[in-house]
Amino acid sequence: MIHRAALSALIVTLLALPGTASAQDVFKYNAQHARFDATGTGLAVVASPNVLPAWKGGGGLTFHVSDTPFALYTRKNGKRTATEIVQQSTLIAELHGGFGFGGIADLSFVLPIAPVVVWGAGGAVPVLGTDGPGIGDLYLVPKVQILNPAKTKVIGFGVQLPIGIPTGQGVRYLGDGGLNFSVDLLAEVAFWRLRVLANVAPIHIRPKVELGDMQRQFGMDWGAGLSYQMLDSLAVRAEAWGSVSYVGTADKATGEWAASVSMTPADFVQLELGFGTGLGGFTTPRVRAFAALRFTAPDTRDTDGDGVADKDDDCTDEVEDRDGWEDDDGCPDADNDGDGLLDGADACPDQAENPGVGDDSDGCPDVVEAAPVEEAAPAEEAAPVEEGAPAEEAVPAEEAAPVEEAAPAEEAVPVEEAAPAEEAAPVEEAAPVEEAAPVEEAAPVEEAAPVEEAVPAEEAAPAEEAAPAPE
Repeated sequence: MIHRAALSALIVTLLALPGTASAQDVFKYNAQHARFDATGTGLAVVASPNVLPAWKGGGGLTFHVSDTPFALYTRKNGKRTATEIVQQSTLIAELHGGFGFGGIADLSFVLPIAPVVVWGAGGAVPVLGTDGPGIGDLYLVPKVQILNPAKTKVIGFGVQLPIGIPTGQGVRYLGDGGLNFSVDLLAEVAFWRLRVLANVAPIHIRPKVELGDMQRQFGMDWGAGLSYQMLDSLAVRAEAWGSVSYVGTADKATGEWAASVSMTPADFVQLELGFGTGLGGFTTPRVRAFAALRFTAPDTRDTDGDGVADKDDDCTDEVEDRDGWEDDDGCPDADNDGDGLLDGADACPDQAENPGVGDDSDGCPDVVEAAPVEEAAPAEEAAPVEEGAPAEEAVPAEEAAPVEEAAPAEEAVPVEEAAPAEEAAPVEEAAPVEEAAPVEEAAPVEEAAPVEEAVPAEEAAPAEEAAPAPE
């Protein structure tokens, strides 16, 4: 009840402030409606329901430069044309930081500082004569996490209540000239390597501002974004954000989009680079580029106390069983090998049972019966085909070719032994016997191995019978 009363009192106070601010003669307005995320848990602008680690903090700096952030336009035939440029460009450095409470809430702040504001020609909206620096409204952003996507495995939800304190220079269009308050509903869906974020602030109250038919006092804010984790240390992101005024008749809606990359070279460092353009509406820039450097304390939260940090724990509410099997995922493994037998009753918890072979109740693969099949493998080694190779070893038969061994038959050519016939010179007339040499020409017969047929050469021995001739 006390909290409700305090919230009601705050809303009543904020409703009273716009009248005070509008009574001032000087036109004050915060043209920088892009408030970058201070905790580093969300995207560039779109916030996440995640909070900073318990009793740990972080901080950093975001630089963003905008081209034509404040101009008045006319729209004709669907084309928007600038009729008056109030701010030609701005360079702003947002100093931010935060601190986590109990792992369910955090409190952050954002303070924009403009090193330089470059003015346009102005007109209906007054401009300062010289370019120069400025300071914006300080924002305090308390946030409470209701659902943790790390625990639900899919969805997260939270609420934040940004409060703008009028520390800014409204005449430089860096502050609203009064308190600024909204109620932001934050949602996130996380799966695989994707994160989908959505923000809706159905209530946004600010000091009243009027410029022709354009009015700002009561309205809503919106934002949505997508992040894809390409690597453990690199994510690519796209997001859009804007506002809608509940009052006035002109320029009631604004919109802007941006694409960025986020790099985390270490657990406590985050680098961010992005670029985007305005989608239309009052005080949306033509182009915006930004770069951020954030330092945050490493998130070492361990909800289940199993020694695996929540950010790496797939089962944040279940204690890891340290059994040497996938002990880094943070989940207990009741059946390591997945064979249907719990590890406590499994004699081989790291080896899956092969159902239908041997004893299926012990959880061990049985290969005894199947072993003969493997032992039969030697039959393949003793493949007859390979052992048949000796057929090639039979080549010695060729080496033992009788034809070559038969060569002695030539040495035993009886014709040479018949040389004595030469001593019987008269027998020269009997030279025809030598003509019988054709027997040697018949050597081809040796190839046919009919060396024995050459025996007729012995029959030619009758030449010796011719010896009586000397008488």
